[in-house]
Amino acid sequence: MEVRNKRWSEDELFKMRSEVLSKWPTGSDVDIDEAIDYRKQLPLSKSRIELDRRAQKEGRPYVIKPIGRALVEDLIEHMQVLIEAGIQCFSLFQDTYTRKGDYERAQIGIEESRKQGFSMLNGYPIVNYGVRASRKVVETIDVPIHHWGATDEDPRPPQEIGMAAGFASTGYHNVHDLIQHSRNYPLVECSRNSPKL
Repeated sequence: MEVRNKRWSEDELFKMRSEVLSKWPTGSDVDIDEAIDYRKQLPLSKSRIELDRRAQKEGRPYVIKPIGRALVEDLIEHMQVLIEAGIQCFSLFQDTYTRKGDYERAQIGIEESRKQGFSMLNGYPIVNYGVRASRKVVETIDVPIHHWGATDEDPRPPQEIGMAAGFASTGYHNVHDLIQHSRNYPLVECSRNSPKL
């Protein structure tokens, strides 16, 4: 693949988005216009920017806690306990299978977690849960949740779902994660898959 710095046409962009969203069935729930409307109606208590402004105005830091669980209900329960302990923001991280784009194995991890009664994944499988289930987290937790969409190869499916679900912010280390975890994945593909470098 040739590396070029060229703006995509809208047709190219939306064709690519369609391919990305078809990687797992929950991708069909992502609707840009609806997601924008949803995010606009979220209260300021869920805004990372508002938390940053408030902390700067008051001249004090705030605590961000990384968190991730295989089951939505366990994730929410854990977050609620941490809020009672004073946590003011969460950084929701993904499980290893999601970071590798292996959503089938992430699904097995969810099912095994239900059977075993504890998390069998080392993070939150956002693509498997999709927009609807992830919004349960956003709507239940009254502090900002940063979606740490770290992926070793292709960040687009988790990023699409995370933003449509209403998480306060998102981010990842594309080249950094690629070099650490996916030495055989082409750098050219990484740059093509990346909304930012």
